[in-house]
Amino acid sequence: MKPQNPHAQEDRLLDFAYGELPVPEARLVEAHLESCARCTQALDDIRGVRATMSQLSVEPAPDAGLESLMAYAQQAARRAAAGPAPKPSRWRRWLLPVVGRPP
Repeated sequence: MKPQNPHAQEDRLLDFAYGELPVPEARLVEAHLESCARCTQALDDIRGVRATMSQLSVEPAPDAGLESLMAYAQQAARRAAAGPAPKPSRWRRWLLPVVGRPP
């Protein structure tokens, strides 16, 4: 941790909690945690959330949901490939809310 701003690397606490920091950097974080109640509390909070999340059950998405999502993605891809829709004339833009559908 940098002495002029000891909390400059707070984002490293998440990496530390998951054991993803290189050993030298993890040692720096450990040394900082020994004297910083704020970062120690933040690390405890991260670990608490992680423990709670690990207790949640993961259920597979229903097949119909995946099919619906894929159909939507294919439609969006076709629309994007077709280019932007032509802009309706001014009177049609005014008429659309009144009629409820394009004339």
